[in-house]
Amino acid sequence: MSISQTAKIDAPKTNKKNSYLSKLYDHEVNLNYLIIIVALYLVVTANIGFFEQVLDVYPFSKNVGFILSITGLLFGLMWLVLQLLCYRPIAKPVLIALLITAAICGYFTDAYGTIFDTNMLINSLETDQAEAMGLFAPSMVIRVLLLSVLPAVIISKIRLKRFTWQRSILQKTATLILSIAVIAACLLPFGDQYASFFRQHKEVRSYANPITPIYSTIKLVENYVNELRRPDTFTPTCDRCKARRSYQ
Repeated sequence: MSISQTAKIDAPKTNKKNSYLSKLYDHEVNLNYLIIIVALYLVVTANIGFFEQVLDVYPFSKNVGFILSITGLLFGLMWLVLQLLCYRPIAKPVLIALLITAAICGYFTDAYGTIFDTNMLINSLETDQAEAMGLFAPSMVIRVLLLSVLPAVIISKIRLKRFTWQRSILQKTATLILSIAVIAACLLPFGDQYASFFRQHKEVRSYANPITPIYSTIKLVENYVNELRRPDTFTPTCDRCKARRSYQ
């Protein structure tokens, strides 16, 4: 078989591969479906540390139903948060930012047991360049590339369907109601266990990723805004105090 004949045989295979990729990227995806996929992806890939903490307190063999309920609850919360944050014009940047945040936070949680509360975020902002570079490791780079950069590239190339604003509002409302229904369906059958879980194991729920980093960031911004709004307190100087006393 000649080289030209081989090239002719291989050419259709290459064209088929390219056509499959083009079909994947040209196919328009409903944003609500993409949010569900990303929420499931984050539950599976970004919460290893969270489930390790849960299983330390509630062994799987004795708490199968409750563990499955916690998994569903985490998905429902993730779905609700993503629905509140993602709107078509900004959906892709938000999802990509959350994927990268979840991968980085997940690495430090799994490797060092780090909880990204407001204090941790403040410490991160105060970390100098030398300390920050010392925290980087090949395993972290690999994890971020595989779990966030690769999915981010796929999301960036996906085309989102366009709907009328009336239908968009209807779909958004329906998905918000569904996510709340999922949360309620997970909470209600295990009300007593969840009451104990939330009361006695506050630290465990702080491992939820990226829900805790998102909440901590919002709390940090809220505290900063409150500080800016707080009126400056007037402290009289010693000279003014003495003048006031002498006048009296």
